[in-house]
Amino acid sequence: MAKTKPSTAFHILMKVSIREDEAAMVAKTVQSVSSGLLKMRPTTSRLAHGLPSALVAYALHLSENTTIERWEDELRLLETSPHKNVEEILRNSYDGLDNNDKIAFLHVACLLNGYPFNHVTSLLDAGSTRINHLSKKSLISISTDGCINMHFLVVQTGKEIVRQECEYRPFRQRFLWDADDIYNVLDNKIVSY
Repeated sequence: MAKTKPSTAFHILMKVSIREDEAAMVAKTVQSVSSGLLKMRPTTSRLAHGLPSALVAYALHLSENTTIERWEDELRLLETSPHKNVEEILRNSYDGLDNNDKIAFLHVACLLNGYPFNHVTSLLDAGSTRINHLSKKSLISISTDGCINMHFLVVQTGKEIVRQECEYRPFRQRFLWDADDIYNVLDNKIVSY
């Protein structure tokens, strides 16, 4: 998934977060606000991990607040848990996949992120086709050294999908990636097919 540079992220944030009906007010205060927004640019970009759709969701959320202090408070909250709209945007991308692409998506999100393209495609049914579909939808990227990379927020969404499928009961998950969950399932010999 392509990342946005911090300077581009700032322009997206500014464009989306300031509504047209506020244009007159913004024109008067743009100089003082701009300095405050410039200070927040790295934080906002870091929280979105450079993902344009996350930047837009965060900007829309921040547009509900009118002062720099409120924006700073909201950004502190977003550091502990991503905004619901970001997950919804990414979930819609997942929902638009066919069933075989969904399976490949979840394999990459939960287990195979960062692995070489050839290795991943050898493990999946019609692996090359599936990985190419995910790449065309910008859900993954393939690095210059041939590894599959999935954006951090996309990985989190994929893992959340797996958790929701089993109603947050690790022994029913189709994939286990957390060491504590793996230990507990194996130690208690709890397996559900």
